[in-house]
Parts: sequence; C-alpha cells; structure tokens
Amino acid sequence: MESFAYQVRRFRIWVDSGAPDVLGLGHGGEWECNYPYWDELRDAARRHIETSTQLSDLERRELLYILARDNEDEQIAEMLSASPRVVEELLPLALEYPDPDARWQIATILPAALGDRAIEPLRRLAQDGDDYVRRRARAALSSMGTT
Repeated sequence: MESFAYQVRRFRIWVDSGAPDVLGLGHGGEWECNYPYWDELRDAARRHIETSTQLSDLERRELLYILARDNEDEQIAEMLSASPRVVEELLPLALEYPDPDARWQIATILPAALGDRAIEPLRRLAQDGDDYVRRRARAALSSMGTT
C-alpha cells in the first residue's frame, strides 16, 4: 500500500515517459485512461482524502492534478464530493487552477460538497475563461435553483 505522493509520482513518470499506449488504443483525448495503475492511484487518493487532517500546498496541487487527469471516470470527483472539508481546502487553489479539467469537476461537485456555500464559488466559475467550465458551473447553479 503506497502513499498518495508515491502514486502521483508514479503517474507523472508515466506521463513524462510519453504515456505509453499500453492498451494499444492510441492517445486521443482520453489518453489518461491508458494508465495501468489507476486502481492503486485512486485507492491512495481515497485514503489520503479520508485521513488527512490538513493538506499542504503541494498535496492540494497534486490532488487537483489527479482530479483533472481522472476526467473520464470522475472517481476522484466522487470521493471529493463526499468530503466537504477537503473541498473547502482545495477551493481557493481550484478556482485559479490552470487546468480546466479540474475546474469543471470542482464545479460539478460543489453543490453536493458545500450546499449553499457553493453558490459564490460557482458564480465565479460561471465567469471562467473556459466555456466548458462556465457551462458546468451554470448547470450546477441551475440544479441549486439559482443563477
């Protein structure tokens, strides 16, 4: 059972090596799905989310990085939606995080994670520079009965 930090490093090494096409599916827009150790990475993320009392800046960045890369299965997002404390810790960095795949997933989990406290961050994401982030934030606001 390896640590979250170890599993993220392992994933980054795989990415840096060209994200080998281990499944022979090509690299298209869903290249992350070819990573052969997602189960281990997700298990480590789950343990980290459930047991950390406070995340360091590096841990927040790494969690947002993995959230962004898990944009097809969205299992990390599901874990986060059940952890309001961690979402609150991520939120300041998440709103400015450079990868829109992290921001749109944050938008989708905010209502479940934070309830009414999600409204202001969602309004901010509804003005995001990325169209998909804006649409996901507006859909989340709409699901809460607000705009």
